[in-house]
Amino acid sequence: MGVLIFSSCGTMKRKKFLDHFTPLKVDTLSIIPAEDYNNYIHPQAPWSLTGTPIDTSFMHVFSLEEAEDLRYFTYDEKEKGPSAYYKVKLDLGYYFLVIRSGGEYWNSRYYACLYHSGENKVTHAVLIGETFGDGGAVFFCQSHLRKENKTWTIKVHEYFSEPLNYEKYKMDSLVTRETDILYHIEENNDRFFFVEKERK
Repeated sequence: MGVLIFSSCGTMKRKKFLDHFTPLKVDTLSIIPAEDYNNYIHPQAPWSLTGTPIDTSFMHVFSLEEAEDLRYFTYDEKEKGPSAYYKVKLDLGYYFLVIRSGGEYWNSRYYACLYHSGENKVTHAVLIGETFGDGGAVFFCQSHLRKENKTWTIKVHEYFSEPLNYEKYKMDSLVTRETDILYHIEENNDRFFFVEKERK
């Protein structure tokens, strides 16, 4: 069943998909995932946000192959679906969205998404935030979103490490890998895409 809200005239109106998101009113935004699950539900810092749960009746919005990962949220008594954060209106019916959804153990992954309002579909999604650790392996992803000359850029930094030998909680050495990725949001033939401009 969808979420219902009351309009000023007293009739009931079903919440739309984009109504879950807050308009982003700044030109820069950093995504730094919390390491503690409780921080997602009860933020410890005033700039940390819990997001707005997206009603599960909207799961068809993520049905395309490009957004399939967003369907695999971790269901529990506190979170029953992906969480909506921000929206930015682009052009040609497109919106730039920030959504948090399923991770390995909790809803720890943040995605930048492109949503087409006419098709009512998320047409493209890229990972922009995650914190994960298990068995000595660690993965951390954070990003910085910025609007420059009317173009949005996303700078993603990924860090991964794992032990070469792991036995009885002892690690003798680590293999680490760090990757920086730069995306631009670009328009081509009346469609918007995340375009990877650099990876190093």
